[in-house]
Amino acid sequence: MGAALLAVGVFACGSADAKYVKNPALGVYLKVPHEWTLYTLETAGPAISSVNGGKALKWAVGFDGALQPSRFHLDAPVSDTPIGVVEVYPALALNLPARNLTTLKALLSHQTYDDTAQTYSAVPLDTKISEVSEVEYGSGYFGIRLKASTTETNGKVSTLAKLALFDQSTQLLYVLAAGCLDSCYEAHRAQIEGVLDSLTMRSIE
Repeated sequence: MGAALLAVGVFACGSADAKYVKNPALGVYLKVPHEWTLYTLETAGPAISSVNGGKALKWAVGFDGALQPSRFHLDAPVSDTPIGVVEVYPALALNLPARNLTTLKALLSHQTYDDTAQTYSAVPLDTKISEVSEVEYGSGYFGIRLKASTTETNGKVSTLAKLALFDQSTQLLYVLAAGCLDSCYEAHRAQIEGVLDSLTMRSIE
């Protein structure tokens, strides 16, 4: 799985409080805490991703809030420090049953689609979904934001703040997620949710 420190031009000069992650060609602009480390994800998304195993990525950047950061933290089943990712996919490559809010919520909630019944499964029993809201951005972007808490096989609970968007033409799917173990999430809630709050979407250049 390809990975590298974030390349010049993907994020602009930051301030003492934040680093700026952007891709004008895809209309994405957001901030992460200055002390977090950023990684480009070149060939596939990390384990934190809930979309198609990270396949068919168009662009992605991961971030790690550990004092001793590592790209491999993004693939850990659970993390005791904040981690996250922003990803963009060509919607056509994902073979989605529809390009609407129901599909976005299902993707973020780990629900699978039954072609025969033409409906999504229930949310997995190990996952609790809360704080679900519809979101809209300028230039026609629309999507779903939620918080998902998952009980892992070792009994630990991880919590992620997640957001998924389509562009106005529904040709592109955008995913932003950040979180860690539940106790870590509560301790770093302002930073984690601040990443999602900072997202700005603009017309593609």
